[in-house]
Amino acid sequence: GGRDGKVVDVYLVKVDKDGNETRVKKLYTDTYPATSDVIAYNEKDAKPTPTPTPSPTPESTVAPTEAPPTEPPASTPAPEATVAAES
Repeated sequence: GGRDGKVVDVYLVKVDKDGNETRVKKLYTDTYPATSDVIAYNEKDAKPTPTPTPSPTPESTVAPTEAPPTEPPASTPAPEATVAAES
């Protein structure tokens, strides 16, 4: 049951037009962990029953409780520059 873990070395191999290896470079090593079997404990878990997709329900529209402002907000004044007094 399950799969054995593996360690795999990945290489880049360059070959010439005749198929002869001209360069071999190891890129990285990857590790695949071992896995165990999946066990279904009962018939219900082994064969899931599809459920119908619920149909969307229309959302109710809520009226705003406050009217939008008729004038744009006053602009915020820029802070005045302060100059440190030299001593």
